[in-house]
Amino acid sequence: WRVLMALYKPRAHKGKEAPNMKWAYQSLAKLGGFNDSKRTGMASWTTIWEGWDDLQAQVKGYRLAKALFEAGKTL
Repeated sequence: WRVLMALYKPRAHKGKEAPNMKWAYQSLAKLGGFNDSKRTGMASWTTIWEGWDDLQAQVKGYRLAKALFEAGKTL
């Protein structure tokens, strides 16, 4: 949730606790390209999966960058 928080941090959230499920759902939908043009508030499963896939790619990049940084620190 921290990587998702870095992408879509609510203004009032301090970042110490995980936000609620509604926020996570909406953030994954945004990553998947959902813009709520029909004002239904509901994204399709395809959009959610696309957002999840994008989030997983970003988590993988975060872990790689962290590992490279830590390796460079000890060398």
